[in-house]
Amino acid sequence: MHPRPAHSLSRRRLIGLLAAAPFAIACGASTTPPASTAPGATGASTAPAPVAKRRVDTPRGVVEVPGDPKRVVVFDRRGTLGYMLDLGIKPIAAMSAPDIYRDAFHPLILAETNGIKPLSYTEPKLDEIAGMNPDLIIGYTADSAMNKAYDQLSAIAPTVALQLDLSKPEDALTLLGKVFGREDQAAKLRTDFQNEIKTATAKIKNPGTVSIVLPIADQVRIYDATNLAGSIVTGLGAQVVPDLKTLPGGNTPGATNVGLIHVSYEQMNLITGDTIIVLVNLSAEQRAIRDKLFNSPLFQQIPAVKAKRIVEVESQANFGTAGLKGQRQILADLAKALSA
Repeated sequence: MHPRPAHSLSRRRLIGLLAAAPFAIACGASTTPPASTAPGATGASTAPAPVAKRRVDTPRGVVEVPGDPKRVVVFDRRGTLGYMLDLGIKPIAAMSAPDIYRDAFHPLILAETNGIKPLSYTEPKLDEIAGMNPDLIIGYTADSAMNKAYDQLSAIAPTVALQLDLSKPEDALTLLGKVFGREDQAAKLRTDFQNEIKTATAKIKNPGTVSIVLPIADQVRIYDATNLAGSIVTGLGAQVVPDLKTLPGGNTPGATNVGLIHVSYEQMNLITGDTIIVLVNLSAEQRAIRDKLFNSPLFQQIPAVKAKRIVEVESQANFGTAGLKGQRQILADLAKALSA
């Protein structure tokens, strides 16, 4: 693979590319965000010597990125922003999902997002992003918006599409560390969190078994241990049940959605853990679905429910939206429940 060429497109060609974007681009004046507050951004006379560019391997090939980017745009709504903030990197703009978080960004990181311009995650405006003069655009490669707009984004600035696994969202720390030249910091952050799990484990006796579920409109998802909450409870010494391989539609070779199955509300007996983790979004719609599950007579007959051993975990934190702050909240909630 060859590095992505320098971004010296003419304004006429750039406008043409934006006009060809496969989703709606709003008309009107571009929005220019405030200047970067990073050290050395106040003028050429005080700026530090530029850092050499880095070549980053991505699923879309090798991308040459600035050594010290100052104007980063996050082009996804989860898995990137939280972990960037953990690394001390504040973008100028990021995708926002108020319909999911009840605010521009996830509440656990909201205090750190002051000055970050919210971008629509359903209809991102490429002309608006171009007007911000970003020096790096970064996002989740499987996100539909990134897939549709990648070529147009690459015409604006070097664009890195990360291969994030939402079952292991903390891997984003390692990937972002490579992009921003902070590999050692990312490794230390991950090691520190694993040590926190070990510390919590030492205080827990006989955590037993745990089931992880997420209610949806007419079904319930049952997860195995291959997700963030599952890895944390496993680290705390608990066993995640049921074994999905023993259930119809479970983890069979070649199956889609490996790591979870869908069951009907009439199959609540499959939720067999001594403790139940219920993943719930913050939105009003998802809260209503959560209430439907909790009010189900069959759910109320489950032994763990009768014993009041239910832990509610905010699902977007489970999938990495709040970075390490989300992971630490999940760890605290689970450690408390399993030590009771």
